[in-house]
Amino acid sequence: MHRGSLEYIEQEVGITCCDYEAGRGLPLTVSVVGEQWLSASVSAQAGIGFTLVNASFVTPSIPVPLSNGDLLQTEYILEGAMTYVTIHGGIGTRLFGTHLTAGGGVRLHVYAGGSLTQKERVVAPDYYLFTQNPRSKEQELGNTFLDFVNRFQIEPYAQIAYDISITKGFYLSPSVSIGMPLFSVTSQDDWRMLNFGARIRLMKGL
Repeated sequence: MHRGSLEYIEQEVGITCCDYEAGRGLPLTVSVVGEQWLSASVSAQAGIGFTLVNASFVTPSIPVPLSNGDLLQTEYILEGAMTYVTIHGGIGTRLFGTHLTAGGGVRLHVYAGGSLTQKERVVAPDYYLFTQNPRSKEQELGNTFLDFVNRFQIEPYAQIAYDISITKGFYLSPSVSIGMPLFSVTSQDDWRMLNFGARIRLMKGL
């Protein structure tokens, strides 16, 4: 979930056209993780990998009257993805003598690149087309949101997992987690994330 206030300002006239306040996206993380059992019920984990964070915002424009009396209603769309190198460490403890574990830790995300596209799309009236060549119901707009991206993010997280033995020396560890990065995605605008995750790890004993 993405929350904040991302203002799109039309540079030629200096007018705020829209303010992106809420968005969604599907993140994907692939990592290699090591786990060390400190006791029969407590373990420590550390890992490194890549995280791809998708984002999609949609916000309506202020209706504008046309010369024929109809109202022009458009919407602004901001979407794209950011890639991070993710280093994380945490600790977990078994609950009630079972294979259910609860724990938490910290993820450090290092920004590695990304891109965002922004466009304006006609909602109504159906006949209206932008005056670009060729004429269309959509027009692409520039944006500078990632020009001020924060290079580092620190994300505390909590998770619940369950270890499932599949064969000698191997087990699966599905988990659910929640995390919230401490900083805004960009230093220029307020852009916060709240991450809900479902993960699965294949672990091999050494």
